[in-house]
Amino acid sequence: MLFKALSAAVSGIDANLIDVEVDYSGAVTDKDIFHTVGLPDAAVRESRDRVRAAIKNSGYTIPPTFITINLAPADLKKEGSGFDLPIALGILGAYGALRVSDVSNFSLWVSLGLMAVCDRFRVCCRWRFWPAKRRYRI
Repeated sequence: MLFKALSAAVSGIDANLIDVEVDYSGAVTDKDIFHTVGLPDAAVRESRDRVRAAIKNSGYTIPPTFITINLAPADLKKEGSGFDLPIALGILGAYGALRVSDVSNFSLWVSLGLMAVCDRFRVCCRWRFWPAKRRYRI
């Protein structure tokens, strides 16, 4: 199943809209196979461990399976842990655990702790007003 959320990649004082697309295969495997594509840096690739722990500690049980996360457009570098929440929501949405089927009118850039608590919410001034111009909510 496919689920889509929105985020942003910050470069200096500019922010670019990023589509976070999550594909959850549903086929149970003996180990977790989690791929992040779309030019992620090390912190974004490490989100697999933070997100998996946050989902588990929130009371959801997701069996080991193939999960592919696409951060589009692929030519922009994605940095930092701000993609944790959109990735977690994408996994839960693709898994069918969310009551909503679409969160694409929200732009999310939040880091998650292992207990599924939002660690920090960093916003540069230009990004704060940028979604409002495009009718997105933060």
